Amino acid sequence: MRSWANERAVRHVKTGAAALATCFLIAVSAAWAAPSEWYYNRVAIPEGATDVVPTFNGPKDTTVVLYLPKLPEIKAVCTTSGTTAFANTPLGGRSETRTLAFTCPAGTTVTPLLPLFSSLTESAYPLHDRWEGITLEYTTGGVSYGAFTGSLESQVGDVDPLAEREREAGKPDEFDNYLTFQGGLKHALLGANGSRLWLAGTYRLGPPTEAITDESGIFAP
Repeated sequence: MRSWANERAVRHVKTGAAALATCFLIAVSAAWAAPSEWYYNRVAIPEGATDVVPTFNGPKDTTVVLYLPKLPEIKAVCTTSGTTAFANTPLGGRSETRTLAFTCPAGTTVTPLLPLFSSLTESAYPLHDRWEGITLEYTTGGVSYGAFTGSLESQVGDVDPLAEREREAGKPDEFDNYLTFQGGLKHALLGANGSRLWLAGTYRLGPPTEAITDESGIFAP
């Protein structure tokens, strides 16, 4: 299993220093940008450390959507469960999905090729989490549609103001410990003969007592 900590240890010192300098310049020139970091229970994960938490269906069920040219979309509502490792590197927040299972209606199966890797994007909140190099095999209605490959886009939490602004308004910041997938043809995995597959819904990052977020914040109880 690939380890973010091991990769960081063997990375050339000059490369790491250049990346840090680049990140610093970006932060200075673009004040709107939020740093790309994962937080475990309100504390930034130290570089070189990895936090592994259970991940599963979030506030909204996960819908798997199949697009076939000239035919209506085929949708299946599934639940998800898995295990994900989170880490911070000089290049930003990273994660590795080590286990992932979809529980779908009878006749529908979604099988991911593991592990899956993602990169947290430095931007305005909410930060985007890009799932890269994904392969999902999909069967529905008893018909196998083969493998779908590509990248999926998600954002961490919602567009609530940052904790400081919410404190000024007398409101605590809620726990943004979930991903919301951006579905549609523009954010789809590609299959055979023009077919496409995407996810809609949410994916929670850890239970309430072991939550992973993209900001520390002052969270609601």
